[in-house]
Amino acid sequence: MPLHSAGILLYRQHDGRLELFLAHPGGPFWKDKDAGVWSIPKGLYEPDEAPLAAARRKAEADKKRAEANVKAQRGALGAAADRRSMKYEASSR
Repeated sequence: MPLHSAGILLYRQHDGRLELFLAHPGGPFWKDKDAGVWSIPKGLYEPDEAPLAAARRKAEADKKRAEANVKAQRGALGAAADRRSMKYEASSR
């Protein structure tokens, strides 16, 4: 049976600029490899799952992981760290 994946391109306007939310595949194979591997958050879905629901689930999971990484970096940097929030919203337009 073929595998199917779904993803969403999350974006926002911030300080007059368009910002895209991209994800890194992670894992040992992708360690120290950045060029050309960043993509939209996407993931596999089962035949009984709607593609849009799977894409939203994956985007939310990646967003939470990114927010946790930012919080960890802020903790390591102390009070001088950047305090901008990472708010991205999905639209079904």
